[in-house]
Order: sequence, then structure tokens, then C-alpha cells
Amino acid sequence: MTLPDLIHVFVALLCTKHASSSTSGLRVDPYELYPDKRLQLPHGMEQKSIQVGDDKKCAFSCTTTEWCRSVNFKITPLENGRHVCELLSSDQFTNGANLNQNNSYLHYSKKYKSGGDDGFREFRIPSVSGFLRTPFHGTREPYMRKLVGPILVLRTNADKGSPAVIEVTVSTMKISMTIDVFAHMEPWDNTAKLSDKCRQEKPCRNGGQCIYYEDIHDYRCVCAQGTTGKDCEILEKFGIKESYLVKLALDGKDASLTPINGAKYENTDQGKALYLDGVNDFVLVPRFVFYDKNYTFGVWVKLAAFKRHSIISDDDGHNGRRSFNFRIGPGNKAMVVMYFGDGSTAISSTSNGIIPINQWTHIGATFDIDAHRVKIYLNGTLDKNHVGRSSVRNMCLYDTTSYWIGKVGYTNEDFFKGWMKDLSMISRVLQDSEMKALSDGERRAWIGLNDKANEGVLQWADESPMTYKNMKQLNTETRDCSAAILVENFPEEWSMRDCQEESFFICRK
Repeated sequence: MTLPDLIHVFVALLCTKHASSSTSGLRVDPYELYPDKRLQLPHGMEQKSIQVGDDKKCAFSCTTTEWCRSVNFKITPLENGRHVCELLSSDQFTNGANLNQNNSYLHYSKKYKSGGDDGFREFRIPSVSGFLRTPFHGTREPYMRKLVGPILVLRTNADKGSPAVIEVTVSTMKISMTIDVFAHMEPWDNTAKLSDKCRQEKPCRNGGQCIYYEDIHDYRCVCAQGTTGKDCEILEKFGIKESYLVKLALDGKDASLTPINGAKYENTDQGKALYLDGVNDFVLVPRFVFYDKNYTFGVWVKLAAFKRHSIISDDDGHNGRRSFNFRIGPGNKAMVVMYFGDGSTAISSTSNGIIPINQWTHIGATFDIDAHRVKIYLNGTLDKNHVGRSSVRNMCLYDTTSYWIGKVGYTNEDFFKGWMKDLSMISRVLQDSEMKALSDGERRAWIGLNDKANEGVLQWADESPMTYKNMKQLNTETRDCSAAILVENFPEEWSMRDCQEESFFICRK
């Protein structure tokens, strides 16, 4: 190929319509100022707070931090004369719903709309056999050369319609030419760009939005409300948006349960719970279908004896009529049994850890029907990971009307003795972090044991006023004491509860 041919090819490529955007800004280049605004990111998105001398140094700190996309600058200085600068991994273009009015702050977002004060703009050219080697003539700063798939992204401060000289290297030959900047270009919105990572792998879960930043070669997830984590994989308070197949508090208020032979509910150190005496009492639960799909199971138990205990099952032992059995087996270890085919084939998985006596323990289990994988969790921590070897994949199903809590249908040997509460079944396999949230999400503690009904005020036990921040008040109508929802590593919540309930107590503010 001759030199004129190369020039002709490259000019033809430049004349092809492609998109572009600017990276210019207002007062602090290349950022756009939003006075009296503060961007508050969803939980889990990367952010960092530092101290700086002024807003320009705040913006500069963002420029030198590869993951930073915008900043919040606090106008009022600290006692040392410096200002709070919040570095944020998202901006108002991708997370504008969280840009809130706040007269104490200035917000700066890197600008992605076309037409900036300094004239810098981006456009892109397909990379065929050449690549750009030198900056645009006359630029005030080094040019950018970004590889986005097969596309070269370039930046210049030349005005639209004015000439700019570029130099291309093909093999060992250099080609210089003058082009009219943006004569054949269309605006390009950076916020819409997706990499193969976002488009094909879809890493952001639970409705999170995936944004890929080609300058740092990484993605960020903008998580939906109620979720957090790098990939939005963690539910802040487990169960807010979860689809439960069944969720039983086992505190006497569940509908449709049938206690048999004196099964009852008692006050415990964790509130009311189902008590079974281990002799002959149990509870009937209306049938719910879960064993033909992926699932997660969870329950709190407090055993009163070292023996075999049946937690819940549909196994009546007659003519293959059995599908599952969750129980405490030999050695006080948790067991999950799933039956297949005609009921003669099963996956049986037993925990490594022992379930202690007279102590609340959360037992969790997940089942992946395609992989035949059973995982057992004790107090939210993975204890056993087991894959079944059977080639039979169809579950053993039959139309029973009820399941048994506290017994196996065909025997009187494994009656449950102790307390049980918060039994749930979910139609998907939860991740390890979610299993921790499932085990912790329902534990409560008193945060002042005040009696609003009699005292008429929400306060601590020592009568000092109660202040709170970033918490959500729930269920205030008929309750008269304040309790905190304890969820380890998750945002706090508090609600009004009945003062007669038993729970933990937080002694200090």
C-alpha cells in the first residue's frame, strides 16, 4: 500500500460518523460545578473523605485518583482551616437521583456533555493498521489515547470546524494530515458506554446498573436501593425485596399453622418461639413447593437435648412418598436429605460442626438443583459444601397437603425437643454474604427500654434525649419501646416494639 493510499484510507475513516463527547468543565477544569448540592452514593460504592485547602485541590485529588469520578467540597472549613473533600466513584450523570440540596457543599462532576469552556473534546476513530503517536498540535496538555475495543479515543482543544494536525504511524512510516475537527462527528455520551464485561457478564446484581470506565479499565455498579457491595450482591436488610416461598416467625402469630399434641409458644431470650417437648407434639404446615428448584432454607433452633431432632420434612415413609428432610442427626449435626426418582435415591449432607445444647444456633442450607450441590451454614458461616454423585436428577414429588415441623411422618423417634423460630424458604441460592445477613437480620436489642406510652417521650434509660442518624423508624403506631435491628456489617435500623418482649439490651449509647 502506497503512502497516498494510506492517507486516503485514514481520511475515509475519519469521515465515517462516530460519536464524541467532551471532558471539559466550569470553574474547576475539567469539572462541572453544582453549587449547594451534595451527591450521596448508595452503600457499597467506593468513596473516601480527605482534607484539602480549597475546592481546586479537592478536584485535583479526584483527578489523581483513578477510580474517582466526582467530589463533594464542604464550604465551611474545619477548626484547622482545611475543608472536607469527599472523593466519589460515581457522578451526577450516572447517579443524579442522589444529588441532593445541601447549602454546605459544592459538588463537582467530571463533565461528559459536549461543549466545554476550554474546547477540549473527544472523538473516536477505528484502529485498522495505524495508531496515533503524537499529540494534537497546540494542545495545552498531553493528548489522551484510549483503546476501547477496536476504537481509538482522542482528545483535542481545537474548536469545532477548525483545523487540527494529527500524525499517524503505520509500520515505520509517519503520516501527517490536517482535518476539520468534528466536521463529520456526532456527540457521544460517555455514560452510555459499556464494555464486554458489562454487556456480556452482567456483573451487577439485584437490579444494579453497570458502568464501565475505559480510562481505569474497570467497571462500577450503581446499586438499587436496598443493596450494596461491589456487585450489589448484598441486601442491606435481608428480605426487603426477597421472594419467600414461606416465612414463619413461629411466635404464635403465623396463619394456617396447626399445633398438634400440645405444641406451644413460649417466651425466650430471643422473644417468643415455638416449643416442642420431644415426646409427641409437632406442627402441621400447609404444603409449599420448593424442592423442584434452587432454594435456600434457614431456621433458628435452641436444642434442649442431645438427640436426633426432625426440623421439617414431608417424609411419611410410605410408597416412596418423600422429598426432603431437614433434621439434627447423629452427634447433634445438621443434616439435609433430598430424595430423587422413586424415592430410593438421595443426596445426604451432614454438617461438620455440632449444634450445641441450650444455645440459639442458626442453621442454613442452600441447594443448587443443576449441580446437585448442598451447602450447610451454621450461624451464617459456610460449614459444609457437598455435591451429590447420583445421576438421577428428577426430584421425588408427591401431593401431600402438609409438612411436619418437629417430626418425621413415619416414626416417633425423632421428635424435636427445644425451641425453634424464624423458619424461611427462598426460591434461589443465596451467596455467602447473604447467608450472613439471613442469620443476623432478625436479631433485635433494646436501645433504651423507655416506655413511650407512659412517659410520652423517646429517650434513653438514663432519661437523656435519644438522637439518631441514617436510621429508619418503623412500626410506630401501637408499639411503645425502641429496639435496634442487629445486622452485622449492615446499616442500622430501629423500630418500636412491645415493651413486654424479651430481647438483648444495649447498655451504652
